[in-house]
Amino acid sequence: MLGGYQGTGDWRRFFLWLFACLLSLGLAGCLTINSPRAGEVVLGVVTITATESDTSQSFQNDTVSFYVDNVFVGSDTATPYSVSWETRSFPDGVHTLVAKAYSLTQQKQVASSAVQIYVRNSPTGDTIPPTGSIQINTGAAYTASPAVTLTLQATDNSGIVAQMRFSNDNVTYSAPELYATTKKWALATGDGPKTVYVQFKDAASVTGNWSALVSGSIMLDTTKPSGQITSPQDGAVIGD
Repeated sequence: MLGGYQGTGDWRRFFLWLFACLLSLGLAGCLTINSPRAGEVVLGVVTITATESDTSQSFQNDTVSFYVDNVFVGSDTATPYSVSWETRSFPDGVHTLVAKAYSLTQQKQVASSAVQIYVRNSPTGDTIPPTGSIQINTGAAYTASPAVTLTLQATDNSGIVAQMRFSNDNVTYSAPELYATTKKWALATGDGPKTVYVQFKDAASVTGNWSALVSGSIMLDTTKPSGQITSPQDGAVIGD
């Protein structure tokens, strides 16, 4: 697993993103916001960090600028690029982070993918976790492929479901990610009954409230049926 990518669909999106970076940015490298993560709840002073995939000497003079909701909040010229952001200068709620790099040597600009986070500086006193549900392949009983689509639904008394995380064994969970209503996922290998577990987190505070476990099940059967005709036998004459 790389950076939380799971299943065929997620890997396809990753390689498409990488290809797009290499194709359109060739000279400037790909830029990624590493922290905070999508869906994370933050407060106070937060460090926003970003890295470029191309660390060759010709890019050491890059300037990376950081924006929150298209508002400039700072820049850095040394990798790993980072700025301190005072979240209390923005209202509580959803905000979008973007980093933009400008290469002085190559005269080229590149922007990172947008990362949505939640600012929660005002205490809510909310201790009630979200509730939700999960379906695998829209509730199908069987699947011939371990690559499946999860359909998700979650609600919270605060009105905000911030993150979700998944597991095939209820032991090892994927990194928390921004809540969405669908998710490409890879089932555990081997034919037989499979269960996918999910938890949802609200934006009540930095730690938030994680929901109780919710799970969905499906039968994985990748073995093709086999058979043979036993009667009439090959070459038999039927009828008069």
